Amino acid sequence: MLPMQPAAPIEPPQPIMPPVFENTTPPSPWDRLRARLAMPGCDYSSAVRRWTRIFTQGPQRFAASLQRALPFLLIVLDELERQDLPGEFALLPYLESTYEPIATNGNRPAGMWQFVPDTAREAGLVVTRDYDGRLDAYASAEAAVSLLKRYQDEFGDWRLVDMAFNAGEYRVKQQLRSQAGELDAASLAKLKLSPITHDHLAKLLALGCIVAEPERFNVSLPEPSASDYLEPVALGGPIDLRVAARLADLAEPELRRFNAGYRTPRTTTNSPLRLLLPAEAAQRFQQRYAKLAPEQWAAWQPLVLSAPH
Repeated sequence: MLPMQPAAPIEPPQPIMPPVFENTTPPSPWDRLRARLAMPGCDYSSAVRRWTRIFTQGPQRFAASLQRALPFLLIVLDELERQDLPGEFALLPYLESTYEPIATNGNRPAGMWQFVPDTAREAGLVVTRDYDGRLDAYASAEAAVSLLKRYQDEFGDWRLVDMAFNAGEYRVKQQLRSQAGELDAASLAKLKLSPITHDHLAKLLALGCIVAEPERFNVSLPEPSASDYLEPVALGGPIDLRVAARLADLAEPELRRFNAGYRTPRTTTNSPLRLLLPAEAAQRFQQRYAKLAPEQWAAWQPLVLSAPH
């Protein structure tokens, strides 16, 4: 995503609280997403139909990629519902990164939303050597959705919101100066923006089309298991992530994927004092964490065995 032009600052992200369901079985995320679909669907353009075919050439592979994305997609869907935005935007990180918290160096895009550092900071995210809010699923979800909502207030058209997210709001504004009234598909396609930006919109609409009518494409959308619902667990201070993985009984790579914002083995005082953990792991962690003295939270002492003589 390209840097956006200076604008009114967005409030810093606050932790997103997980939804509370009245019964023990939460509703399907796909039903929740479909209920919020607000953009033109499968028949918007030939480009949309072409991308639906490309995405679903391997239905099982496509479903498997969505299965891996579910823990983070659920967080984004919660935030879209909280800020009342269209369900299609739950598929935007899938389009940007397949929902992987991609880490990079320098000024390159990073995280599941592919923010460059300047855009991330303008959206209220902290980006330092030790902690990168672009890789933090909770913080980046709130920042990105707040940014999308501001674009909607600016442009009043969800298609233009997507194009502004991809190309930058200033470029979209420039192209709209000579336009009057609402844009139909043909007029919007004539905007002098990068083919990548026009394709970006077609891809997003295609993903929405597939979710709306999965049977049409022989796709079976995966339902989440209990371990796909991540819970925020408050910390009393910095913790070594290797200690946290042991306390939660999670493989360290899995814990680090859920908490990719922390760029060093230990969390720091200038980063959020919380971890994202699956529900059962969160319960184990809290029970064991409460029994540790604070000085043990960040005290990783690997045991080195000497070779027998």
